[in-house]
Amino acid sequence: MAIELDSDNKSALLAQAVDLLDVGLTVFDRDLVPIAANSRFQQLFNFPDALCRPGATMQGARYHNATMGEYGTGDADEQVRQRMNLSRQFLPHCFERVRPDGTIIEVCGNPLPGGRMVTTYTGVTISR
Repeated sequence: MAIELDSDNKSALLAQAVDLLDVGLTVFDRDLVPIAANSRFQQLFNFPDALCRPGATMQGARYHNATMGEYGTGDADEQVRQRMNLSRQFLPHCFERVRPDGTIIEVCGNPLPGGRMVTTYTGVTISR
């Protein structure tokens, strides 16, 4: 049985479903401005609320990560520059990221039509 919903109800239902996923999810536009992110994404990376509100930027999140030691030691500005240059390529990718606290997150991204990127973030520490 198919359920028919109007577009407003579909959008609300989709937003609720995405927020209940056990994986983090982000969608960025061609300018690397966030279009969508779910609460699991924020939890996995312990981001403050300010980094997950409208107006937040990928560069701001990357800078936060760099200053928190998420990318290891080194110059935070250079770490952010390198990662932003990679992101601007909009290439498919999948890798594991080990956070300073030892948790492991699988990060997989794929380009979408219109110059967007969708990325999932899955906590895989327990399976290791």
